[in-house]
Amino acid sequence: MKKSNLDFTSSEGKFLGTFGCDSKKTYFNMMKNLFAALVFPIFILTAQPGRMDTLRIPGRPANEDRVFVWIPAQGVEKVQHVLYMNDGQNLFDSSTTWNGRAWMVRESLDSLISNGYIPPILLVAIPNSDIRHSEYTPEKPFRSLPAEVQQYYRTAVRPNGTSYYRADVVGDSYLQYVTQRVKPEIERQYLKNKTSIKAYIAGASMGGLIAWYAVLRYPDAFDGAACFATHWPLIQEIPSAAGEGFISYFHQRFHSVKEKRWYFDYGDRGIDTLYGPYQQVVDRLFKSNHIGNTYKSLFFPVHDHNEIYWKMRFPAAIRFLVN
Repeated sequence: MKKSNLDFTSSEGKFLGTFGCDSKKTYFNMMKNLFAALVFPIFILTAQPGRMDTLRIPGRPANEDRVFVWIPAQGVEKVQHVLYMNDGQNLFDSSTTWNGRAWMVRESLDSLISNGYIPPILLVAIPNSDIRHSEYTPEKPFRSLPAEVQQYYRTAVRPNGTSYYRADVVGDSYLQYVTQRVKPEIERQYLKNKTSIKAYIAGASMGGLIAWYAVLRYPDAFDGAACFATHWPLIQEIPSAAGEGFISYFHQRFHSVKEKRWYFDYGDRGIDTLYGPYQQVVDRLFKSNHIGNTYKSLFFPVHDHNEIYWKMRFPAAIRFLVN
């Protein structure tokens, strides 16, 4: 594997959007204020239950055509935003997920809407398939890598010995499915005045990786993205030629998406320890273009790489995205 040519020099302080964390006192004050802002105001009122629909939308490259649609209690007539989320099977019920953890997005959105923190939002949850890594890999930058480097990633295995890839990379085909099959069907069934409604895409890990790529590939389809613990290296390796390719592609296409709304975050436990160097390069890209109000990048100490922590960060991320 070739060594990265990107400047991965870390900054002196940990990047936390608009504030740093250089001392224990600052850290504990930050965490206290964060939890006060995220938790206590949200649950002042009793949340109203929404409704969940399950659709079957064919045309996906994988053997999964279910799409879950959450409609807020206020009804589709009040909807101002649509949020498309990857790994949709992990968002709702911990008793049905592979690891017994879920984002609990219905409860979060119910509370945010009921308390007036966000306007009514329609949630479209797209489950992952058995070729998740293949569908969630940004295809164009991946295929720009030398053939031998592509083959290296295709044959790589996780620390537990399982393969990352069960099929060839089909990230573009997956996004064609989302933008040309799922999105039009959602608009046909639920949205009468679709021209005034904004659409966003979100996900975590590989789901966050394909989310930012979706905005770059289809800037006319999405108004922004929320990328939790974006899996920039593609596999559990650093430096990563694939990660370098993704960041370079971001630089090349930045002019077409710099007016979008962008949310990124990561922790420092588990495989999140790989993400800092890449995320800091992305942060410098936005900073060098003097973009602040529509961009947020947060670092969360002691946060690991799973739904427990993504659930904690979801409310504030969505408030930023849609407001």
